[in-house]
Amino acid sequence: MIRTLFMSLLIFGALSFSIAGFADSDSRKPSHEEAREALTQGKILPLSVILDRARQDFDAPMIEVEFEREGDRYIYEIVLIDHDGAITELYFDASNAQLLKIEKDGRYLPLEAY
Repeated sequence: MIRTLFMSLLIFGALSFSIAGFADSDSRKPSHEEAREALTQGKILPLSVILDRARQDFDAPMIEVEFEREGDRYIYEIVLIDHDGAITELYFDASNAQLLKIEKDGRYLPLEAY
């Protein structure tokens, strides 16, 4: 358990990048301490769980991961390159791995399509 937590934090730290914004001005990038605390308190899932979920639904190379907070919700954003070469961003609720939205080449796609 501790090893999984440590590896998740290590991956999070290695893949975390500055955030461009989720959807509104209330978005912000949490500190590493805040992210670690949320993880240890069970408020968010380990990054490995989110990556596994993304891999199940999208068979494409992942090139970036971002972590942010929008209001009281933590969000993992996974950026990948689709088979057609398009940049696709997947937004997951960090507390339950629910896919919230998909953005492909700047357009939002209906979740029902996936």
